[in-house]
Order: sequence, then structure tokens, then C-alpha cells
Amino acid sequence: MTEQATFTSDVQALSETIRTTFPDFHFSKATLAMSGDDHIVLIVDDAWVFRFPRSEEYARRFLREVKLLKTLRIHTTVPVPEYVYVSEQLRFGGYPMLQGDPATGLAFERLSRDRQSRFLGSMAQFLTAIHRLPTSLVVSASGDEDRTPAWFRRRYLAERRDTLGTLLNARIADADRFYEKFIELAVAKRTFVHGDLLDRHMLIDGKGTVTGVIDFGDAAVSDPAYDFGFFWRYGEEAVSQLYERYESKDDRSLVLRSRYYFMRYVLDELYFSTLPDNTCTDDQPTLLALLDRDLSSILT
Repeated sequence: MTEQATFTSDVQALSETIRTTFPDFHFSKATLAMSGDDHIVLIVDDAWVFRFPRSEEYARRFLREVKLLKTLRIHTTVPVPEYVYVSEQLRFGGYPMLQGDPATGLAFERLSRDRQSRFLGSMAQFLTAIHRLPTSLVVSASGDEDRTPAWFRRRYLAERRDTLGTLLNARIADADRFYEKFIELAVAKRTFVHGDLLDRHMLIDGKGTVTGVIDFGDAAVSDPAYDFGFFWRYGEEAVSQLYERYESKDDRSLVLRSRYYFMRYVLDELYFSTLPDNTCTDDQPTLLALLDRDLSSILT
């Protein structure tokens, strides 16, 4: 196995890597779109997305992602990235940018009810399709314990509780109770999941048409409720509509479990909101309101 190249957020160096690796690909402008713990993302000529994994684990996941996207395109009408340039040696690549804007809570609220329904119907079809994919496509590089409720609780206690305690004050006791209940969730079956289905990874136009779902780097074998979690950002009615149009209804507790995954997301976003390089879609007051809205329902 080739040792993973070390990529930094130096745009000039990344641009030179693209030019050297793909000499027939010509471009004039590159912009840093994201520099996270898992990937660096470069936007090239406002038309191409190049992703550079930052660790050995995500390099393995990148090559796996390229392969599984080919399979996924057969099973869903929702557009997904189609990599045109892939370096198997350096393990990075680029695809034509998908159009549309992130499906934020505000973007969803601005849609008419008919357009909201169109969006939710498309996402129900997408979730049905990916949850039926063979789990062999996404054998986890880091083991089955990755991103289970127990894993999230350990990370919360080890890395995030102290910071959240300063922000939440007395409410940190409720966060503790939430994680104690979270690890008690019983999962009937595990399926292929997207693993990071957030607003910034769902793209829509002004008519509620889903123009793309991106970033499959965290795809895994896990609880299908995980992929329903973020939809609570749009409200309980939206989750109900999504589930009604989801074709795998043999899991009666899925909606309940999905609310737990959303609350985990809200607590994580509150943690990220305290960091200097905060990239949260929602501000702290909105996140705290979501915490107040849903946490009491889970704890009662």
C-alpha cells in the first residue's frame, strides 16, 4: 500500500499537485472551500471540486467512495458526484461541481409546502436506495465501533463535555442524561448509511428539486436512523413525511431513534460553535432553541 501523501491547505501547492498529476486538465483559478480534519476541498474554475484526504483512513475511504458512487448511480435518480479525475497513487480526485445550494433549515422554510414535499419525496427515495445497498460496499476502515451511540458518548465525555459545560451551565446535566439514554437504543438492523447527511451535503434549487447529495466519505454500516437525524431540523412534520415515503417501514422505532441522532448532532454543533474556526450553519441561539425543543421530549 502506498503511503498517503501529506496534503496541506496551501492552494498553490494543491494546484500544482493537480497539474502534475493530470497534465491534460487545464484551469486558471482555484479556491479553498474547506480545510477540515478529514478532507481539504478545492473549487477549481468554479466548476470542479477536488477532494484531498488528510489521513490514511480517509484515503482508503476515498478510493472506496469512488467505487460505491458508481454503484449508487444505478439505484437512485438523485445526482451524486461522478469522479472524472482520480489518482489511485496519491488518492485524491475531482468531479464536476453539482449545482444547487445547501438544504439549510432556512432554505427549507422558504420553500412552499409543495416544494418541501418534493424535496422530502426525493430524499425518501434516496434513503430507500442507499439503505438497500450491499453492506460489503462500505466495510469500515476503523471497525464497527466507529460512530455507534457508545462511541459518541465516549467522545463526548473525553473531548467535549468540559467545553459544553461552560456553554450550557446547569443544562449539562441534561446532556449527560441524554447520552446515558442514547447508548440504550436498540437497533433492529444495520444497513449501508451515508453517515454525514447534513444540510451542507444535500443540495437543492429554489423549486425543492434535489440537485445533488455529496460527501460519502463517512459511509458506513450503521443504524439507518442515523441518516434521518438531520431532518428533525425541518420539524417533526417533515420527519413524518419523509418516513411515510420511505419504502423500508419494517423498523417501527426508526423515527424515535432518529431524534436521538439529531440531538447528538445539535450538541456537537454547539461544541463546534465555540471554536475559533466555527463553520456551523446555525448560530448558537438557534442551536440552543433546538436543544430546548427536542431534549425535554427525549428525557421524559
